[in-house]
Amino acid sequence: MDWILLVANVALVNIILSGDNALAISMAANRLPEAMRKRAITLGSTIAILLLILFTAAGTFLIRLPVLKTIAGVMLWWIAVRLVLEHVRPATEEAPTVSAQPNELWRAIGAIVVADLGMELDNAMAMLGAANGRLSVLMVGFLFTIPFLIFGSRFISRVFDRLPWIVYLAAAYITWIAGRMAADDPILLRTPWHPFLHWAVPVTFVAVFVAATILLVLWFRHRRAEPVAHPGTAAAASTQGADRP
Repeated sequence: MDWILLVANVALVNIILSGDNALAISMAANRLPEAMRKRAITLGSTIAILLLILFTAAGTFLIRLPVLKTIAGVMLWWIAVRLVLEHVRPATEEAPTVSAQPNELWRAIGAIVVADLGMELDNAMAMLGAANGRLSVLMVGFLFTIPFLIFGSRFISRVFDRLPWIVYLAAAYITWIAGRMAADDPILLRTPWHPFLHWAVPVTFVAVFVAATILLVLWFRHRRAEPVAHPGTAAAASTQGADRP
C-alpha cells in the first residue's frame, strides 16, 4: 500500500510539473500533418521518458551533467523560433512534400526528445524526493505520466490549429522557460554571477526571440508584397520587345 501511494504521489507531482513539457512537445510537432503529429508526439514522449529513467538509474550525477541543460534550453528556444517561422510562412511554402515528410517526422521526434528530456531533468529532482529515493517507484511514476504528455500535447496542438494567435504567446512562454533552463545549468550555478544570470539569461532569450519574430514577420510580409512574374506574362513581354524595331 505504501508503494502504491508513493507511485501515485510521484505521478501526481510529475503531471503537475509537466504542463510545460506538453506545451513544448506540441510546439515541436505542430508543423506535421495530423496523423504524423500523433506518431511524433507518442514516440518522442515515450523515448524521452525512457531515457530519463535510464539516466536516473545510472545515477543522479548524470542529471547534473554540465552543459546538458544549456543545450536543451537552446534547442527549446529554436523550437519556439521555428514554430513562429512556420506560422508566418506563406501557406504555399508551409506544407512539407510527401518525400520530405519522413525526415520531418524524425526531426520532430528528435526535437521532442531533446526538449522534453531537458525539461524533465528539473522534474527528476522533485521526483526523487517524492519517491523517497526508491528507483522502482520513480520508474513507475514516470511511466504513468506518458499518457498525460501524449494526450495533453495533442490537445494543445488542436488549440493551436483553432486559435493560431496563441502560437505567439506559447512560443514566448517556452522561450522564457528555455532561458531559465539554461540559466540553471550547473556551470552557471557555480559562478558568483548566477543571481544576476538567473534573470538575465531568460530575458535575453525572450528579447532575441521577439526580435527574431519581428524580423520574420517583416520579411515574409515583404515577400508577399513583391510582384510575382508569371511565365506567360514574361513570355509575352519578351515577344513584344522582340517585335519592336
